[in-house]
Amino acid sequence: MSDAPTVLYLTYHGLASPLGRAQCLPYLLRLAKTGAAKMLVVSFESDPLPGAEMRTAVRGAGIEWIELRVSPIYELAEALEHARRHRGEVLALPHHV
Repeated sequence: MSDAPTVLYLTYHGLASPLGRAQCLPYLLRLAKTGAAKMLVVSFESDPLPGAEMRTAVRGAGIEWIELRVSPIYELAEALEHARRHRGEVLALPHHV
C-alpha cells in the first residue's frame, strides 16, 4: 500500500460523539479495510473523549488519527495545516464532513 494515496478525513464531529460512533467510525473502519488508501483522520473531540478501546480499534485498522480538542482557536485551515505538518507530505484526497 506504499503507492496508495493518503485520504484526509476531517470532521468537526468527534469520533467519540454519538454521531461519530454511529456513522463516522463505522464508515472509516470499512474504508480502511479495503486497503485502497492510507487514512489520516483529523477530528475535533469534546465530551465524551475517545477511550482506549476506540483508539485501539482505529489504530488496529491502520488509520492514523489526530485528535484535536474542540476549541475556537482551531479553524478548518489550521486543522489542515496541522495535518500536513504532522504527516510531512501533500495530501492527495481531502475529505471533509
